[in-house]
Amino acid sequence: MRRSLLLLLAIAAAVASSCVTPDVETVDLGGDRPTGLFVPVSYEQGTPTPLLLTLHGYGSNGDDFVRGSGLAELAAGEGFLLLAPDGTPDRLGARFWDATEACCNFGDDPVDDVGYLTGLVEDAARQYSVDSTAVHVVGFSNGAFMAHRLACERPDLFASIVAVAGSIDPDRDCVGAGSTSVLSIHGTADQTINYEGGATYPSAPETTAAWVADLECGPGADGDSLDLDTSIPGTETVTVSHQQCRGGATVALWTVEGAGHLIAFSEDLADTLWTWLTVHASD
Repeated sequence: MRRSLLLLLAIAAAVASSCVTPDVETVDLGGDRPTGLFVPVSYEQGTPTPLLLTLHGYGSNGDDFVRGSGLAELAAGEGFLLLAPDGTPDRLGARFWDATEACCNFGDDPVDDVGYLTGLVEDAARQYSVDSTAVHVVGFSNGAFMAHRLACERPDLFASIVAVAGSIDPDRDCVGAGSTSVLSIHGTADQTINYEGGATYPSAPETTAAWVADLECGPGADGDSLDLDTSIPGTETVTVSHQQCRGGATVALWTVEGAGHLIAFSEDLADTLWTWLTVHASD
């Protein structure tokens, strides 16, 4: 079962990769696990600047993810700092994040990705003028599992996350009274990370419900339908948001009806996600 999931995730990562060269400078952070920090040419030292941490899917890498998703290009245009780290190679050479039992440290390697990723953000903040109220995360698949874990364990650091095709640890114990805004996006026909959940991870609605309970949110309200998947006619994405959460946070679920693991995102998806992250960050 794990090998089947492993293969599907690796195929997904390969299909999702492409290359766009944005107008940014790149510097390395991370010590013995160096990673690229994309710095827009518009950046000015001393001016508080938002930072986005991106988390690729299993078998991919940070550079492919941000270039293929359009996030690197968006960072150049919008003027935010962008971290694009790589996961740890497993015994098959596929990079992973140690997020939950379900995904994707299949070899039980001794990895502390919470420590590594938060260390990257803190390292960036020491060298650059990072706006501490505007540190965000976008993760896909294995990276989405990791994004949920970061929001749970370091709510003091991250203002908001977007988790695409991932889930939470059902046995998680979140730290303190956090107020990180959370958006989950999931296709109902996802055969890799099932929308309805699996033996070791909750469904997309259950994941959202857990965050609603954690953040003591108000009732959910239907939002506008969206056209996120270009391969499906019409506005196939149903949106539900929970406002009045602790600290001004928002918890939302965007259900992409009929979409699989590799959602055929529209060209303006990166901008849509960045807008949500910045608008729905906690107070």
